Amino acid sequence: MGKTSASVKNRYAAKNYDRINLQVRKGRKDELQAHASGRGESLNGFVNRAIDEAVERDIVAAPPVESAPPPPKKPTTYAERRAYQGSIKPAAYQDYLGGMTARDIATKYDVSVKAVAAWIGHWKGVPGGIVPGADVASE
Repeated sequence: MGKTSASVKNRYAAKNYDRINLQVRKGRKDELQAHASGRGESLNGFVNRAIDEAVERDIVAAPPVESAPPPPKKPTTYAERRAYQGSIKPAAYQDYLGGMTARDIATKYDVSVKAVAAWIGHWKGVPGGIVPGADVASE
């Protein structure tokens, strides 16, 4: 293979594929290569098939994601706001775990982004996670 041919193949691969470097313990590569060859596959083809099968299995086995219930009516007094925020924290926490941003959570529950940012800081800072509904002020 000439330099031009290798160059063209490398450019094609860079444009059309992502690269993942995989490390296995010494000797494992030979085992995997032998297994793939026994099935008439390349090592790369075997790894891709294994990944595809694992992802498909995970999708089928994943429990359905339940959406959080709609937030209660927004309060007006300080005491009502404290009670309201305490009541929405568990649902907001689930939304946070689901990947929602602080801004999206604040919009959904009609609270300030600063309040949500404080909750997230608390959720990240508690060893083992949050106890949903915990009163941060009394801790």
